[in-house]
Amino acid sequence: APSMTDGLALGRRTEIDAPSGEVVRLAQEHGLSAPRNARMVGLLGAWPQQPRRWTARELQDALGL
Repeated sequence: APSMTDGLALGRRTEIDAPSGEVVRLAQEHGLSAPRNARMVGLLGAWPQQPRRWTARELQDALGL
């Protein structure tokens, strides 16, 4: 969505970043992991410094899907 792209470009948290980060936090709190959510948070965190367009296949590969 354009609003999410704009927010990422400005270094803002997105509607995906917040729940994904919360899933990672809750998993850690319970001694578990959420690797795909953690990877998504990492990709979103890197976006302002390394913006790029991902193809569906690249994103699937990056998330281990």
